[in-house]
Amino acid sequence: MPIVLDLGLLEQIKEKTDCFLSLHGGSGVDDSVIKKLIDTGINKASVYTRISNIAVNRMGDLLKNGVPDLFVMMSVARDVFSEMVENRLDVFGSKNRSAQPGAAY
Repeated sequence: MPIVLDLGLLEQIKEKTDCFLSLHGGSGVDDSVIKKLIDTGINKASVYTRISNIAVNRMGDLLKNGVPDLFVMMSVARDVFSEMVENRLDVFGSKNRSAQPGAAY
């Protein structure tokens, strides 16, 4: 079942408040929708489940292929997390940006 988000309602909420808006459960939301949500006012999206699932799947592939070495599996998990965090920063438009002291982020 596709995830349906009401961008019009989000716009109304953003117009009526200056609060920080966070998307929980963002792991299942398509990247194009994430970009629209950010443009509409979302400040943060939770995506741990997406990253974790990819890491677990890659580690499972190693086990299926006879690589039960914990060090190798943990290295793969670390690499997946690094790649995916960089990917998420790019999707969110945050790559090569850092929060400025005192900025609302």
